[in-house]
Amino acid sequence: VVCDVSVVIPAHRAAATIGRTIASVLPALPPHNIIVVLDGPDAELESAARDAGSTAQGSIDIVVLPGHCGAATCRNAGLARVTSNHVMFLDADDYLEGDVLAYAHAAATTEDADIVIGRYAHEMPDGSRTYVDSGQIYQPLDCQTVMTRWLTGYYTPPCAVLWRSGHIRDLGGWDESLKKNQDGDMVYRSLTHGPRLALSAGGCSIYSQGDAPTRISRQQTPGTLESQFTVLEKLRCTLAELPFDPSR
Repeated sequence: VVCDVSVVIPAHRAAATIGRTIASVLPALPPHNIIVVLDGPDAELESAARDAGSTAQGSIDIVVLPGHCGAATCRNAGLARVTSNHVMFLDADDYLEGDVLAYAHAAATTEDADIVIGRYAHEMPDGSRTYVDSGQIYQPLDCQTVMTRWLTGYYTPPCAVLWRSGHIRDLGGWDESLKKNQDGDMVYRSLTHGPRLALSAGGCSIYSQGDAPTRISRQQTPGTLESQFTVLEKLRCTLAELPFDPSR
């Protein structure tokens, strides 16, 4: 059991998948280190989370927000309850296979890292998978490489990123004004501060590519497009302060 890691799970209309998500992390953590934040009252979802998270060692922490707050607000609410030195933000339809958290925590400790990036797989609705080895994408492992790769589409989803809790708090947490690319914004803001980076090759995070039309990643509305431009504009305003130039 890794006591120095917490997992924050923002959840909205996820009764069908929340059990799998919780079950994938429960063997690795004390139950109280798993924080599920519901974006609005949802009796079915809350019941499914409680059933999945009740163990002989205790129960997971469940927070219910007023509703329609958004994933970033849910993540910040969960972060406020984190007492461990490291945290992962795991969406309620994603899950972990193998010792993802143990390997990531070991890398964070050994390298004194602010961010640990792991392996993951895109899982399609039919069950097929495409595996991504972050160790090959981010070579050499430095802020310039990571930022350049993210800007050109080679991102890593939240389910494969372990953060130092103090670092993400120092950044001000998640930007609750954004409707899309909140994780990109967080990573860009971090990289402008020169964080210590590490890679982890243990286990595999499963990034579920559900086909629901309500998925934010599938939406291109004026609001989501504005958020994506806002993220890039925030980064553009920091270019003069960077020791490298990702403007191209």
